[in-house]
Amino acid sequence: MENKLIFSTFELYVDNVELAKSAIDEKNVELGIKSTTSADKQKCMKTYVGLKDDYMFMSLYEGRFLPLSSTVFNRELNSEQPNSRTEAEAEWNSQAYGVYNFKSKILYISNINKKSSFESIIKDRILKNDGANVMISNIYKDVDAFIKEISKAEKIFLPGKRLTK
Repeated sequence: MENKLIFSTFELYVDNVELAKSAIDEKNVELGIKSTTSADKQKCMKTYVGLKDDYMFMSLYEGRFLPLSSTVFNRELNSEQPNSRTEAEAEWNSQAYGVYNFKSKILYISNINKKSSFESIIKDRILKNDGANVMISNIYKDVDAFIKEISKAEKIFLPGKRLTK
Protein backbone atom coordinates (compact mmCIF):
# COMPACT_ATOMS: atom_id res chain seq x y z
CA MET A 1 0.00 0.00 0.00
CA GLU A 2 1.32 3.38 -1.00
CA ASN A 3 1.37 6.15 1.62
CA LYS A 4 -0.18 9.33 0.28
CA LEU A 5 -1.01 12.64 1.81
CA ILE A 6 -3.83 14.37 -0.05
CA PHE A 7 -4.49 18.08 0.43
CA SER A 8 -7.70 20.00 -0.16
CA THR A 9 -7.57 23.59 -1.37
CA PHE A 10 -9.16 26.59 0.33
CA GLU A 11 -9.14 30.36 0.35
CA LEU A 12 -7.90 32.13 3.49
CA TYR A 13 -9.45 35.42 4.54
CA VAL A 14 -8.54 37.77 7.37
CA ASP A 15 -11.26 40.38 7.89
CA ASN A 16 -12.75 39.42 4.50
CA VAL A 17 -9.46 40.03 2.62
CA GLU A 18 -7.14 37.32 1.30
CA LEU A 19 -4.11 36.97 3.57
CA ALA A 20 -1.10 38.82 2.16
CA LYS A 21 2.54 38.30 3.07
CA SER A 22 2.84 41.96 4.04
CA ALA A 23 0.27 41.37 6.81
CA ILE A 24 2.50 38.63 8.21
CA ASP A 25 5.70 40.63 7.86
CA GLU A 26 4.22 43.30 10.14
CA LYS A 27 3.65 40.76 12.94
CA ASN A 28 6.13 39.15 15.26
CA VAL A 29 5.04 35.66 14.18
CA GLU A 30 5.61 32.93 16.74
CA LEU A 31 7.62 30.45 14.66
CA GLY A 32 8.54 26.92 15.63
CA ILE A 33 6.79 24.41 17.88
CA LYS A 34 4.34 25.21 20.67
CA SER A 35 2.48 22.74 22.90
CA THR A 36 -0.72 23.62 24.76
CA THR A 37 -3.43 21.98 26.85
CA SER A 38 -7.12 22.79 26.35
CA ALA A 39 -8.90 24.87 28.97
CA ASP A 40 -10.88 21.81 30.11
CA LYS A 41 -7.63 19.80 30.48
CA GLN A 42 -9.01 17.03 28.23
CA LYS A 43 -6.90 17.56 25.09
CA CYS A 44 -3.40 18.63 24.17
CA MET A 45 -2.14 20.17 20.97
CA LYS A 46 1.28 20.66 19.42
CA THR A 47 1.50 23.16 16.58
CA TYR A 48 4.28 24.18 14.24
CA VAL A 49 4.45 27.37 12.18
CA GLY A 50 7.18 28.13 9.65
CA LEU A 51 7.72 30.76 6.97
CA LYS A 52 9.94 30.36 3.92
CA ASP A 53 9.86 32.55 0.85
CA ASP A 54 6.24 32.73 -0.34
CA TYR A 55 4.97 29.89 1.85
CA MET A 56 3.65 29.46 5.36
CA PHE A 57 3.85 25.93 6.77
CA MET A 58 1.73 24.64 9.64
CA SER A 59 1.33 21.31 11.38
CA LEU A 60 -1.07 20.17 14.07
CA TYR A 61 -0.80 17.18 16.39
CA GLU A 62 -3.60 16.44 18.84
CA GLY A 63 -4.05 13.99 21.69
CA ARG A 64 -6.48 13.18 24.50
CA PHE A 65 -5.61 12.47 28.10
CA LEU A 66 -8.64 10.22 28.62
CA PRO A 67 -9.99 7.63 28.14
CA LEU A 68 -7.08 5.60 29.39
CA SER A 69 -7.06 1.91 28.61
CA SER A 70 -6.02 -0.28 31.54
CA THR A 71 -4.00 -2.55 29.25
CA VAL A 72 -1.92 -2.31 26.08
CA PHE A 73 -0.85 -5.00 23.65
CA ASN A 74 2.88 -5.71 23.39
CA ARG A 75 3.55 -7.11 19.90
CA GLU A 76 7.05 -8.33 20.82
CA LEU A 77 5.70 -10.42 23.70
CA ASN A 78 2.40 -11.13 21.92
CA SER A 79 0.49 -10.38 25.11
CA GLU A 80 -1.46 -7.73 26.99
CA GLN A 81 0.29 -5.80 29.71
CA PRO A 82 -0.75 -3.06 32.13
CA ASN A 83 -0.76 0.39 30.55
CA SER A 84 2.00 2.45 32.17
CA ARG A 85 0.63 5.75 30.83
CA THR A 86 -0.93 8.01 33.47
CA GLU A 87 -3.94 10.32 33.22
CA ALA A 88 -1.49 13.23 32.93
CA GLU A 89 -0.01 11.80 29.70
CA ALA A 90 -1.43 11.77 26.21
CA GLU A 91 -0.36 10.25 22.90
CA TRP A 92 -0.45 12.24 19.66
CA ASN A 93 -3.22 10.39 17.84
CA SER A 94 -4.25 12.94 15.22
CA GLN A 95 -2.19 15.01 12.83
CA ALA A 96 -2.85 17.46 10.01
CA TYR A 97 -0.75 19.74 7.83
CA GLY A 98 -1.35 23.07 6.14
CA VAL A 99 0.56 25.12 3.56
CA TYR A 100 -0.39 28.62 2.45
CA ASN A 101 0.96 30.04 -0.79
CA PHE A 102 1.09 33.83 -0.53
CA LYS A 103 1.38 34.24 -4.32
CA SER A 104 -1.58 32.08 -5.37
CA LYS A 105 -3.52 32.87 -2.16
CA ILE A 106 -4.36 29.19 -1.77
CA LEU A 107 -4.36 27.27 1.53
CA TYR A 108 -3.75 23.52 1.33
CA ILE A 109 -4.98 21.39 4.27
CA SER A 110 -4.48 17.65 4.64
CA ASN A 111 -7.61 17.08 6.77
CA ILE A 112 -10.68 19.18 6.00
CA ASN A 113 -12.11 18.36 9.44
CA LYS A 114 -9.36 20.51 10.96
CA LYS A 115 -10.27 23.79 9.23
CA SER A 116 -11.31 25.40 12.51
CA SER A 117 -8.07 24.24 14.18
CA PHE A 118 -6.04 25.93 11.42
CA GLU A 119 -8.16 29.08 11.79
CA SER A 120 -7.17 29.06 15.49
CA ILE A 121 -3.47 28.53 14.69
CA ILE A 122 -3.54 31.46 12.27
CA LYS A 123 -5.41 33.67 14.71
CA ASP A 124 -3.37 32.76 17.82
CA ARG A 125 0.14 32.13 16.51
CA ILE A 126 0.35 34.30 13.41
CA LEU A 127 -2.02 37.22 13.96
CA LYS A 128 -1.48 37.25 17.76
CA ASN A 129 -5.19 37.48 18.62
CA ASP A 130 -5.43 40.99 17.23
CA GLY A 131 -9.21 40.71 16.94
CA ALA A 132 -9.13 39.82 13.27
CA ASN A 133 -11.77 37.52 11.84
CA VAL A 134 -10.07 34.48 10.24
CA MET A 135 -12.07 32.39 7.77
CA ILE A 136 -11.04 29.38 5.73
CA SER A 137 -13.43 29.11 2.83
CA ASN A 138 -14.14 26.47 0.21
CA ILE A 139 -13.27 27.47 -3.33
CA TYR A 140 -16.24 27.73 -5.66
CA LYS A 141 -16.09 28.45 -9.37
CA ASP A 142 -18.68 28.81 -12.06
CA VAL A 143 -19.05 25.92 -14.51
CA ASP A 144 -17.06 27.56 -17.34
CA ALA A 145 -14.13 28.46 -15.04
CA PHE A 146 -14.16 24.93 -13.60
CA ILE A 147 -14.06 23.32 -17.08
CA LYS A 148 -11.20 25.62 -18.12
CA GLU A 149 -9.16 24.73 -15.00
CA ILE A 150 -9.89 20.99 -15.08
CA SER A 151 -8.91 20.76 -18.77
CA LYS A 152 -5.35 21.78 -17.78
CA ALA A 153 -4.95 18.78 -15.46
CA GLU A 154 -2.87 15.83 -16.61
CA LYS A 155 -4.18 13.49 -13.92
CA ILE A 156 -7.21 13.66 -11.64
CA PHE A 157 -7.67 11.72 -8.41
CA LEU A 158 -11.18 11.57 -6.96
CA PRO A 159 -11.32 9.82 -3.59
CA GLY A 160 -14.36 7.70 -2.90
CA LYS A 161 -15.71 4.25 -2.31
CA ARG A 162 -15.73 1.67 -5.06
CA LEU A 163 -19.14 0.16 -5.57
CA THR A 164 -19.19 -3.51 -6.45
CA LYS A 165 -22.04 -5.85 -7.24
